Amino acid sequence: MRKKIALAALIVLAAATIFAQNTQNTGSNQTDETIALPSQSFRTHLFDVEKFSIMFGYEHRGFGEVLTTEFNLKNKTDDELELYIYAIATYEVDDFNKSSFNLPRPGEGEVTILNFIPYPIAAEDNDKPYSKMKHANFLYKTGKESNPLGTLQKFPRDPKLGIDPTTGGPYKLKDSLFVKTRHVSKYRKNYVFFNHVTLLIFDAKNLTDEKGNLNPPLFRQVYRVQGKRK
Repeated sequence: MRKKIALAALIVLAAATIFAQNTQNTGSNQTDETIALPSQSFRTHLFDVEKFSIMFGYEHRGFGEVLTTEFNLKNKTDDELELYIYAIATYEVDDFNKSSFNLPRPGEGEVTILNFIPYPIAAEDNDKPYSKMKHANFLYKTGKESNPLGTLQKFPRDPKLGIDPTTGGPYKLKDSLFVKTRHVSKYRKNYVFFNHVTLLIFDAKNLTDEKGNLNPPLFRQVYRVQGKRK
């Protein structure tokens, strides 16, 4: 009887080992780094975002159009807050198409990003044509991208790069703070402007080298770009 039990245990163990190996082999070529990225809005009890506004203008050399955002942060605590801030201006197209029966076709409904200008923008991408920008801090492996470097996502790999340009460190919010961001869309073939702005604000004290994009932001909101441009 004991031999039969031992034999059964060995068979179960061998099957489990084979299944684990097959699982590892199946998933080895399928990488998706975007699973943990937040997609919903976030609010915090630490501060308020007030008077968010969007303005339009032109690049001073005539090379394109400019989108500027302005907003105030109001501290709701007695402590000074250290924050990393990103504003990401995008032009997005919903790939959803309807069939003749007004029903979505299988596999459709994804969003294509045709323009992507973050603030702050990386030094290597500053003043570059859009086709030459790398956006390394926003590229993720999804396992189905055509670009071997990854797919653009509206979330930084390293939130700690969202620094205050005047100090080179995190934004410091004592009572209130005025923030202004600038996004240039250069003229090009098949030119588009922006139709969304995503605002992300992170708590600097909760970010470490080991815990980067695993930490959800304190604040996340997507604003629709509306109004006529001159």
